Amino acid sequence: SDDKTAILENPLVKNAPQVSEVTKNAVQIADASNPKARCGMDKQEMAFLFSARTSEMLFINPRAGRFFSCYFTENLESVIAATVTSNNDIYILAELCYEELSLFLYNYVENGWEYKSMVANPRRSDEFHFVSHEYLVEINGQLHYFAVLVPYSMKAFVVHQKYNQYTDQWQECSLPQLASYNQKCVVVPCRQHLYYFTNTEMHRYDATEDRWCRLTPPNAIP
Repeated sequence: SDDKTAILENPLVKNAPQVSEVTKNAVQIADASNPKARCGMDKQEMAFLFSARTSEMLFINPRAGRFFSCYFTENLESVIAATVTSNNDIYILAELCYEELSLFLYNYVENGWEYKSMVANPRRSDEFHFVSHEYLVEINGQLHYFAVLVPYSMKAFVVHQKYNQYTDQWQECSLPQLASYNQKCVVVPCRQHLYYFTNTEMHRYDATEDRWCRLTPPNAIP
C-alpha cells in the first residue's frame, strides 16, 4: 500500500538497520465523506519503531508525512506492548521489575514519559521460561491488556484486564475459552470489540457486555 511504501522509504527507517520491532497502531480520524467504507477504512495508521539496542523510539505518520522521536530512559527490552489511542495518546507497558508491569504515557510537551499506573506481572511464577503474546489496545476509550502466556510446562493461561484512568485502577475482564494453545495468534481491536485469531480458532470480546464468544473462523486463515 501507499502507507507501507511511505514507511519503508522514509530515510529514518532505511538508514536504521538496528530497528528490531515495528508496531502498527490505528489512530482514528473522522471521515464522513465515505459512508460505504469498510471497517477500518476510517482509521489512519501510525508506525511505531524502536530498537532494543538504543533508547530511541520513532513514530511515523505516513499519510501526513510527519515523524518525531523520543527516548525511553529505561531499557527498551522491557517494553512488552504499546498502543496509540484515538486521542493520539501514546502508551507503553514495560516490565521494569519482576513483580509488576508499569504503564507510561508519552507527554508531548515535556517530550518524555509519564508514569501512570502498575499492574501485577502475570509472569510471577516459579517457571521462568515463557512464550508470550501480549497486547495493549484501546476499546471504547479504555486501555485493555490482553496476554496469552505459556510457562515452560506448556500449560497456557490468559490474562485480560482493563485500565480505568479515572480511578487509576486495573479491573479483571472475562476470558475466552480457548480450545488449545497456538503459537501463532493475533489480537485486533475494532470499535467495542476485540478479536482473537489463530489458524484454528476465532473469538470475539464485547466490551459493552464484558463477554467473549467463539466464532467460526474463515477458511482463509492459513
